[in-house]
Amino acid sequence: MPVVPINTAFKLQAPVPGFTFFAQDQVLTAEQLNQLIQYLDFQERQTRAWLVGTGIVCGLELQVSADRILLSAGCALTTDGDLLALPADKELALARPFKDENAKYPPLANASGLQELISKKEQETSDGSKAITANLLKNKVLVLYLESYTKEPDFCTTENCDNKGKIQHNKLRVLLAPTAAFSPLSAPLSQIASQLPELAPIRPKIQSGIVKKLEGSDSLQSRYTKAIDASASVVAKAFSLIEKQKQAFAPATGGDDLKWLSKLPKGFNPNTEIRGLQSVYSFYRDFCQAFNEWKESLFLNESYCVPPLEAHPKHVLLGLPRDTSPCDTSGMRHGFVRSHANHANANAGRRTQLLWDRLRSLAQNLDYARTFGLPEVRICTSTACSNSLGQRSIPAYYKNLDTIPWRVENLLRCDASPAPSYDNNDENSLEQALPENGFLRIEGHLGKSVDSVTTRLEQLRDQYNLPFQILSIQIEDDPDFVRIPPIRFFDLETAFFDQRSRFKLHLRDLDGFADRLQTEIDAGQDRVPTGDKSVSKVDLVKTRDAAGQVRAKSKSALTELPSSLQQATSDKGLRFMADYSETVRQGHIVNRNIGSISSNVHFSPVDRIVQPDFSANWKILVDRLKKRKRKIAQLSTFEKFLRKNPGLEHLGGVPIGGTFILVYSKSEDTSKQIVKADFCLPYYSYFDLATLEEEDAPVEPEIKIPEFDLDILPWKDIYDWKVSPVTEIAVDNIFTAKTANFTQYLDTTITERVTSSFDIFKDIASFTRATTPGKGDLDIDFADPGRFGNKAPEIIEMERELTGLQNEIERIRKQKDLGIAPANADKQIVEIEKKQADAASRTMKLIAEEAELAASQGRSVNTSYVNLGKTATNMVMDMETTEGQKIVAESADQLVASHSNNNQVKKLIGNMGAVAKVRI
Repeated sequence: MPVVPINTAFKLQAPVPGFTFFAQDQVLTAEQLNQLIQYLDFQERQTRAWLVGTGIVCGLELQVSADRILLSAGCALTTDGDLLALPADKELALARPFKDENAKYPPLANASGLQELISKKEQETSDGSKAITANLLKNKVLVLYLESYTKEPDFCTTENCDNKGKIQHNKLRVLLAPTAAFSPLSAPLSQIASQLPELAPIRPKIQSGIVKKLEGSDSLQSRYTKAIDASASVVAKAFSLIEKQKQAFAPATGGDDLKWLSKLPKGFNPNTEIRGLQSVYSFYRDFCQAFNEWKESLFLNESYCVPPLEAHPKHVLLGLPRDTSPCDTSGMRHGFVRSHANHANANAGRRTQLLWDRLRSLAQNLDYARTFGLPEVRICTSTACSNSLGQRSIPAYYKNLDTIPWRVENLLRCDASPAPSYDNNDENSLEQALPENGFLRIEGHLGKSVDSVTTRLEQLRDQYNLPFQILSIQIEDDPDFVRIPPIRFFDLETAFFDQRSRFKLHLRDLDGFADRLQTEIDAGQDRVPTGDKSVSKVDLVKTRDAAGQVRAKSKSALTELPSSLQQATSDKGLRFMADYSETVRQGHIVNRNIGSISSNVHFSPVDRIVQPDFSANWKILVDRLKKRKRKIAQLSTFEKFLRKNPGLEHLGGVPIGGTFILVYSKSEDTSKQIVKADFCLPYYSYFDLATLEEEDAPVEPEIKIPEFDLDILPWKDIYDWKVSPVTEIAVDNIFTAKTANFTQYLDTTITERVTSSFDIFKDIASFTRATTPGKGDLDIDFADPGRFGNKAPEIIEMERELTGLQNEIERIRKQKDLGIAPANADKQIVEIEKKQADAASRTMKLIAEEAELAASQGRSVNTSYVNLGKTATNMVMDMETTEGQKIVAESADQLVASHSNNNQVKKLIGNMGAVAKVRI
């Protein structure tokens, strides 16, 4: 058995092949005992370095001040399996020269200017120690060094030499060495990975109003080509960092030359159709996710199988003399590196390499144009897009699937089963539980007609009970070519079937009536004429022929009568209306002559079917359906749909419970409405009927009233109406009739007589206006101030104005009660009430002037003014809005203030103002 020297510097350099078992009464040699110790020591060192790890395990952190360094407690493992332990914090305040004369440790043997850092307790007399200074620490690195060597015994005399064996000397020192003595440590992969960006593809800017066609500068393609070029730029920047540190990334890339990056697609021309353009964008989404997963694996890749012994067999670097942190990037501190046995992912290195191989194979096997030539529409289950790439199904825009390590985690478990894909699609998977998957990949629809794709998707959806919605929208902003989705309008259908039943009933009735009329006319030709009851044969023949036309057209109309509301807007509906119109025309001929040939018919079925509202209601239904279909067509264009449904995203399928949207190009031929793109929404989208209501009230149809042939006899007036003019004598007569005491009548002044008669004039004026509109003005001369006062004409005119405004409001209110008021009726009332307020203000001014005049003459205010005030007050009480009432209140306050000494003004006008304020 070979002998292993006991003074070997690095113990793991000299494996111990074995040791000797001891026997009873055996004389043990030094060699036998040493081999046992060396064997056990070797095994322990291997266990530490190969099965635990190397570097600083924990602690040993630096806190540096101006004159001292605090080294925290901790431990570290060297590549030679030594455990360097510091049981307690150590304050280093002094530095003394150090030479490695005994161990002659290679990394330190040729270093000059070494200093050992010690605490004040460790200071010895004349050891040359000095206080730590900032200048001393400059360009230095702290090293935790295990001074390990064998030495001869200290003494051996001629009388006694029991201490014959060499002594293994191990002393832990903290050294301050020049940074030039050590090469910076290679940055770990985790530190290098932290410099790489997190890749994310740039989303296409698809906003409402900017995408109106497939090709061109304002097209869907231009949105995607810009996003693809921007995403390619993001990817290129990330790989430029890898290229710059190619050597450092070599363990994670296998030394890849990166020439395959030239295969990444970019630089498309949006002015010509690019088949599979959305697949290119989806590729960049796949590629960015694959890159991020590869980058993440680098953080878990810091492990080794066998550490390099020469790395740091007897020392660890503690870092530059400054405060250290867990994220020290100086390259002068040994971080802890686990062994594979102690690592959470023993296959970390292989996993990283597989992920890199997947990145490369994605670029090499992209065939985006393939998605336009797939033979049929297929649905493949997949996990949600938030899951890792390997858990999802493989998109159809990749070829040579067996060369793509898609499912990396499965490969690490030696599971080479293929991932679901278009080419490897088992529809039975659609019968499995869907929540575990969460996504349905839909492929094979691009390049096919939207009708055939919709039919196939609906078939698969119904067959497997799949929870997703299907909609189709046109890319061009031209509603004339839009494929209208099958939407039912139950309100219109109900009205349509009611109208259809009436048409059917009346047309059948009309056919029976015309048949009977023909029969009776033919039978009447054999009758013997009887004087005045005889009928012209020409009239009979004309009526019979018209009845035959009525029968023929009514039968044709019944044949063409649409069976559904949709048919009413088709050619069948047009043919029906043409037959119906001709039936009505011939029916008019029958109706015009029926009275002259039969004395028994006063009402015929023609009278019912020729009513103008009959065809008008039909036209209203058809027009309203056309409007709604037009609105749906507008909402089914890409630009309008996007405005109502923001957040469209192309994912190559649809999430469970979402809406799959087919985007097709316009064409008059529905078979040429080809699917060009697809999107999805994460929710059920449908056309809300509330958004389809007409923005304006439906236009009333032009109703053509049939022409009537009326032979009206001349007429003359039976009564001659004569109206005597109103004169002063008439006034006196009326006044006399209403006066009980003739003596009192004689004593009254002419002014009081006129005032008492004012109500009679008002009644006459109102009656005249009511019976002869526009001719109610009384031809009375009010010029004499002795009769009615200076303001009498204004009073009469004001009375008329107040009454007229009030009547106008009452008329509009009655229209509202009957439901026939115009749409702006409330606005009209507000405007009229403002006019009433102005009239009331002028009325109060007249009353105020009369009150001042009466006060100066020592009499009461004329009754006509008082009555005028009552009329105005009643009008104010009927006001509905506050605008007019505020005007009246303000005017009343101003007049009362300006006539504050006149009690009559306060009483008459203040009352009107109080009423207005109460109303407010």
